[in-house]
Amino acid sequence: MATAAQNGSFEMIARRSFLIGAFSSVWAVGASAYAAEENAVTGKKGRIPFVPSADDADDRAFTKEVEKAAPKTDPRTSGFGSLQLYREATGESIAARYRFDGKIDRRAIAELSWFWRDVKDDDKALWIDPALFDFVSSVQSTMAMIHGSMLPFILTSGYRTPRHNAAIETAARNSLHMDGLAGDLKVPGYPPRSLAIAAMTFKGGGVGVYSRFTHLDVGQIRCWPYTCKQFMGDRNG
Repeated sequence: MATAAQNGSFEMIARRSFLIGAFSSVWAVGASAYAAEENAVTGKKGRIPFVPSADDADDRAFTKEVEKAAPKTDPRTSGFGSLQLYREATGESIAARYRFDGKIDRRAIAELSWFWRDVKDDDKALWIDPALFDFVSSVQSTMAMIHGSMLPFILTSGYRTPRHNAAIETAARNSLHMDGLAGDLKVPGYPPRSLAIAAMTFKGGGVGVYSRFTHLDVGQIRCWPYTCKQFMGDRNG
């Protein structure tokens, strides 16, 4: 998969560039209530990997639900292409539909890219690869089918500048967060492993499970801290 840098469009973009003309297809929604419980959690950095046994009955049952709910067609052309997100660090929320009849709405991608900005390094932002939004949207739509209604995903970390990434002791030095190809997410009412199981169904890229969030990226297909097969009980690799 070509990165934005390879396509010649890997650049820092100011807020004004993101927002001009974006609001015709993107609107704000209130998701604060979904994150109220998360705001009460303190004292944990959420960087300790956690993966349950592949024999865990709850995980096996959830895997079956995911297999039934996951779309059989390409999510980019089957009517998904929308996201509902809450930003943990800023309290912002957004709902955006960025695909119409399989075609990208660049204004919506711009607004989502701004939402994905590095809020810990002067709000620096870049154009996020739409493939990442497709991956996250597919997982969110599948979990909505299981839950019975849409649950806004909580974004804990989106784009990271190289400076910010270097300051995080546990971050990979070549983290895909720096290329706009990754995000760390939580789902209200579900443990990180549930989001991971749903994500693995799509084989959209990397899936990493931590104590308080799940990492998704559109790099090579891989899972950690254990293999995808171990996590899924040998259902998927």
